[in-house]
Amino acid sequence: MRHPHTDMSRAGTGRRSVPCGLVTWGCAVMRQATAVQEASRARDYGKVIELVRQDRRMTQAQLGGAIGLSQSAVSRLEKRGARTYSTDIL
Repeated sequence: MRHPHTDMSRAGTGRRSVPCGLVTWGCAVMRQATAVQEASRARDYGKVIELVRQDRRMTQAQLGGAIGLSQSAVSRLEKRGARTYSTDIL
């Protein structure tokens, strides 16, 4: 008996089948994929953080609580734009 997680027919592709216009982000599906990709290409990581947070329907306070930052720290990260970021924070 084959198990779905051991099916080797797609092994090594690293791709998942998702509906057009959607992209996987961890185990969630991003509905704002184009905007996230554009922000990422522009190195506007604050916008990426904001879009992903909104897509997951989280407030800044909820995200901050989940990662050990205050709401105001999350706000500052999102507003930072394309300036440099500490990889520890990201």
